[in-house]
Amino acid sequence: MSGQEDSHNPEDDTAERETWEEELVNSTNNSTGPNARSHTDIGEEEGEEEEEEREDEADVLDPSDLVETDLFQGLANGIRRERGTPDLLPFLAALVAEVSSKIEEQTALVSALSGDPLQDSARQCYELNIRRFRFLLASYHRSRIAKIDRYGAAILDSSELQQRCSHPELKYCIGQFVSKGRCLKDVVLKRLPTELQSLTQQSQLSPGMDMVGTPPLDGYVFVKLLRDAGHVPVEDSGSNMVLMEAGDIYVKSTVT
Repeated sequence: MSGQEDSHNPEDDTAERETWEEELVNSTNNSTGPNARSHTDIGEEEGEEEEEEREDEADVLDPSDLVETDLFQGLANGIRRERGTPDLLPFLAALVAEVSSKIEEQTALVSALSGDPLQDSARQCYELNIRRFRFLLASYHRSRIAKIDRYGAAILDSSELQQRCSHPELKYCIGQFVSKGRCLKDVVLKRLPTELQSLTQQSQLSPGMDMVGTPPLDGYVFVKLLRDAGHVPVEDSGSNMVLMEAGDIYVKSTVT
C-alpha cells in the first residue's frame, strides 16, 4: 500500500516556538521597564490627584467663613429687642465689634480674590455675606438712633441711660440736642418772653422738666418663652400662677 508521506517538518515547529518565546520576553520587558506603571502606582497617583482637588476646593471657599450663625442670630435678636422695647437698651458693644471685625476680614478676602477669575464664585459668596451683615448692623444702629433722636433730652438727663449708649451715640445725642436747641432759640424762642424760652419747661412755674419726652414705660409688650418656665406668678400678690411652657406667647405690662 502506497501512502502519502507526512510533509510536516519538525524544524518549522521549533522555529515558531522560538519566535513566540521571544515575543513573550519582549512584552514582559516592556511592561517592567522604567516607564511602566503598576496598578499600585496608578492608584496612588489617582489618590494624590483627588486629594489635590479637595485641597483646591478648600482653598476656594470655606463654608464656615460664610455661615456665622451665632453672629447673625445675635444681631437679629438685638434688633428685635431694640424695636420691641420703648426705652434704650444697653449697647451690644462686644457683638458689634465682632461683626465689624468679620466684615473687615471678609472684605480683605474679597480684595484678595478679585484678581483671580477662577475665584469669582467664592468672591460673590463673600460679598453677599458682607452685605447681609452690613444690613443688619445698619438696622441695629438705626433703631437706636431713632430713640436717641426722640428721647435725647431724657437720655442726657439720666446717667443710667447715658451708660447704655456707646461713646459715638452719646456724642451724637449731645450734638443733636445742642443743634436742635440753637435752631429753636434762633427761630422761635428768642421772640418769646424770657419765662417761656426754656427748652425743657413750659414756664418757670412748671414743676420739673415737663417738656422732656420720656419713653412710654406703661405700655405692653409681647413675651414668647424660649424654654419651659414652670408655674410663674403673674400678679404682685403671687396668688395667680400660670404654667408657662416653651413657645407660649403672653402680653405683659412694662410697668411691673
